[in-house]
Amino acid sequence: MEKLRKHADLLLTLGLMGMGFVLYTITAAPSVLMADAGEFQFVPYIAGITHPTGYPLYTILGWAWTHLVFIGDVAYRMNLFSALWGGVTIGLTYQVAAWGLRLGASECPPPWQRMCSALTASLVMVSGTFWSQAVIAEVYTLNSAFVAGVLYIALRLWDASKSENVTTLKWLAALSLVCGLSLTHHRTMLLFLPWLGLFGWAVIRRENWARGRALWLILAGLLLPQLLYLYIPWRAPHVPYLELRLGAAQTLALYENSLRGFLDLVLGGAFGGQLAEGPVSAARLEMAFTLLRDQFTWVGISLGLMGILAIIRRRMWPLLILTTLPYLSYVAFNLVYFIGDIYVLFIPTYLIWAVWIGWGVWELVPVISTSRSGKGLSSLRDWVMVSVIILSFSLPVFLLVRNYPLVDQSQNRNAAHLWQPILKTSLPQGSLLVSNDRDEIMPMWYYQYVDGLRPDLFGLFPLIARQPGYGDVAEVIDSALASNRPTFLIKAMPGLELKYELRAQEPLVQVVASHENSQPQHTLDVSFGETLHLIGYNAAQEPGDTVRVTLFWKPMQKMDRRFSSFVHLNDATGKTLSGHDHQPGGDYYPTEKWKPGEVLLDTHTLPLPKELTTGEYQLATGLYVWPSMERLGQETNIGTIPIDTTK
Repeated sequence: MEKLRKHADLLLTLGLMGMGFVLYTITAAPSVLMADAGEFQFVPYIAGITHPTGYPLYTILGWAWTHLVFIGDVAYRMNLFSALWGGVTIGLTYQVAAWGLRLGASECPPPWQRMCSALTASLVMVSGTFWSQAVIAEVYTLNSAFVAGVLYIALRLWDASKSENVTTLKWLAALSLVCGLSLTHHRTMLLFLPWLGLFGWAVIRRENWARGRALWLILAGLLLPQLLYLYIPWRAPHVPYLELRLGAAQTLALYENSLRGFLDLVLGGAFGGQLAEGPVSAARLEMAFTLLRDQFTWVGISLGLMGILAIIRRRMWPLLILTTLPYLSYVAFNLVYFIGDIYVLFIPTYLIWAVWIGWGVWELVPVISTSRSGKGLSSLRDWVMVSVIILSFSLPVFLLVRNYPLVDQSQNRNAAHLWQPILKTSLPQGSLLVSNDRDEIMPMWYYQYVDGLRPDLFGLFPLIARQPGYGDVAEVIDSALASNRPTFLIKAMPGLELKYELRAQEPLVQVVASHENSQPQHTLDVSFGETLHLIGYNAAQEPGDTVRVTLFWKPMQKMDRRFSSFVHLNDATGKTLSGHDHQPGGDYYPTEKWKPGEVLLDTHTLPLPKELTTGEYQLATGLYVWPSMERLGQETNIGTIPIDTTK
């Protein structure tokens, strides 16, 4: 028993680490995934280069993992890689919580320190966002392990600074090195560094700073790991997907292996435009609060606030610096950073909040420590303490039950279901496969570069890049057609028929040509403001009592609003008998993406009323802003059409 008590913290750390790893393994995705996860499944294996900011440490570690571990396919191994670091994060979180209570709540007996710390680690383990990233190939569990590791080492540094100087410098060196390594993985650690400096200045004895050793240790630890970024220019010439040769004089460069290209990649230049300027909106604040509530519920929010107040009440200023200021920095950054998956960047704040929850639970049971009073704890206080802490574990149990079906990826084979039929299709050699979404192309590259399937095919998608011609799916298709290679859409994209002649070829859609040279049956010269020009139309009565009208639009300038178009069938008095309206281009090519000078065919199908008689009817058209219904110009008569109701 004495040995168990002596090693209780180590055993709990390993136990919680193992529990996390097992939970994440059970719920991990079984194979290939879409989006960034799909990219992170093949890039490390082939020692490639990822999207900004490069993630060299993750890539190098992932390469070693996928070549040393032989469980499942490569994709599954990288999913397990996230599960591994998820488990490590849970173990480190336990240590962070335990050392925080040990240093700041000395009256808390060791058994209750361990229970509160285990609660903290359990809450992180089953929190929805962290769990969701631990079951797919992503960078966020490794980043979380670094955050937890930095907090743990900082607390050990604080403890060591109270006594032996040599030990203090050792922990300072470790802290600097871990921070330096973390910066070669995820750059948000920069948000932590100023407050770590303030923390170090507050807790390290001044003589260590005066001797200069501390400064040299910090600089070496932070700067030397940055040499790992040299991996990027070293590997770039050997990575096949960084330069795609579509034609004799047409090359798509995804990375420029130059100083400018290197800096653009590692500094995340492509995402610079996602940083908003101006005041933070109420909607963004509400988003941040809602995400926090979803992680820990109202109970967790209340306990976390109690924990913050407990730290302030005890005047634990170093601990306050180490948790509150980084928390506020992460939240402030996320509020002004407008990317689609911003929710994952809140994970470090959830780890800190869970630590505060542990403090909040202990604050509910402010018992008197035997080490300070010399008296044993009363049985009533013991029971209160046990009851409160045990009851608090109902929160992670609730989160486990609630989140399990939401984050479970064990049956996710969507990427395989999309791509395996495509890659089995007898496509012409060197065909181009186009998607509007980069996320959908990543599994194709996995199958090509890991499994060697159809390496002759090219996957194209809109890019965040300096190179023109790939800004949206229509520009991508135009570039594809210019290469004279067979071009296919990997899925139906309603609205693109506005600009292209499309032909279904299951499971794909072939792009035959653009409508650039199409000529209308009836020419017109009608302008709608200074925005759109109607150059003609086709109209014909079709079987099934319908009229098909195709408008030939030619944009005169770039539009910043979404328009709907309409066609009316009117009688001689101007009374509307039938009509049809829609947003031309749909979601894939709406009016705000139209380019000046191109020809776009906008087709409307109008049902004929049963009471209609044979005769000549007028066609009228127009546009209005969606959703305000504001008209762009006036409804305009464009011609007539004969209707034969005897057919």
